[in-house]
Amino acid sequence: MIIQSTKIRIVVDILLFIAMFISPWWLLFATSILCAFAFRKFYEIIFIGFFFDLMYINSGSFLHSHFFLFYALITFVIIQILQKRLTFYTRMR
Repeated sequence: MIIQSTKIRIVVDILLFIAMFISPWWLLFATSILCAFAFRKFYEIIFIGFFFDLMYINSGSFLHSHFFLFYALITFVIIQILQKRLTFYTRMR
């Protein structure tokens, strides 16, 4: 089910932003993946990965210091491809 209400999306964005500070990383990204399936073009997953990297950045190579951003970008692309190919998403458009 793709949710298209803007108010619900804003509330979910605020909750995910708050969860970034109080929840473990795996719970945040599992919730983000579920939201990416629930909302169409959930660009917020990229911003969550970027802000999470800013909070927990370490001094290493570029790939190691932006791990969550790359994970979020890859997840976003995969979910967009899956949404186009899964039959129950194509019927909802």
